[in-house]
Amino acid sequence: MKIPRSGNTVFLAALACAAVLFPCGRLSAEGAKDDARKNPAPSTTQKEALPISIPQTIRPGDCLVVTFGPADGIADAIVEVRTGDGRILADVPGFDVGGGRYVALVGISSLEKPGALVVDASARYGDSKSVARIVADLAVLPREFANEDIPLDGKNTAIRKDVSKKRLEEIRVLNELFAARRAEAPRFAGPWAAPVKSTRRTSEYGDRRTFVNADGTRLPSPHLGIDYGVPTGTAVFASGNGVVVMARERISTGWTVAIEHLPGVYSVYYHCDKLFVSEGDEVASGQHIANSGCTGLSTGPHLHHEYRVGSVPVSPDWFYGRILF
Repeated sequence: MKIPRSGNTVFLAALACAAVLFPCGRLSAEGAKDDARKNPAPSTTQKEALPISIPQTIRPGDCLVVTFGPADGIADAIVEVRTGDGRILADVPGFDVGGGRYVALVGISSLEKPGALVVDASARYGDSKSVARIVADLAVLPREFANEDIPLDGKNTAIRKDVSKKRLEEIRVLNELFAARRAEAPRFAGPWAAPVKSTRRTSEYGDRRTFVNADGTRLPSPHLGIDYGVPTGTAVFASGNGVVVMARERISTGWTVAIEHLPGVYSVYYHCDKLFVSEGDEVASGQHIANSGCTGLSTGPHLHHEYRVGSVPVSPDWFYGRILF
């Protein structure tokens, strides 16, 4: 049942009637799978409609926000995003944001091609036997990115080609961190802020970079964040409230800070010169967390700022100034 549209978002109301809505499954935000399919709601029980909002369009590098509620007693929710031919791009649990609402966030890669995706949103609520499900189309709009060649000297080429156990372990640890969706993570809705006062940028999110190694070999590498061209020692501020989950030196990214803001949502600050936070610290939006630098694989002083949503790098510009819920 459709109710009025607002802007670029379709607001839908789903009735908890098993005979209409099933099959659906994978509903537990804590990891329980297919509970709704195994324990369907009685078709004789009719509950108040559960509002579910899903955008109609999105761009590569944006974040898909699906909101459930408000409604009494939402137990869990999940959003599956798939291609028209059924290939699953994401299977993401929602999380409780209070006020009878759940939110699910899905990062859309800068490499996603224009076309049509399908969003399958499900929630279990009320007496936990009522299940709502909505399936909607999502249009991925075209987006252009700049092309850029970046020459590397011998030092940076060596880092780029480093396959030591230490570097590979650092990569594994960081990827594992970005994949985590802790139920007890902070709940920062926004507004999100840029990490430095300067607006000078030397590279944009999604730039189609090609690293040109000192030996002439070339390696394509899409840019995953924004580079701010600021001098070493420039104050770096937290983009939002959260918990520091990484504050250490890494081979590739130098002195690095990563902050968890929401389940599966992280802001990242690379190539710093000095850190003023430690792992486990709670930080506030705008707090001075580091000074910028030129550490790790870096061709000059700058700050690399990045957001990860469920491991997917998302455009910082999508976040800046936004309130998610």
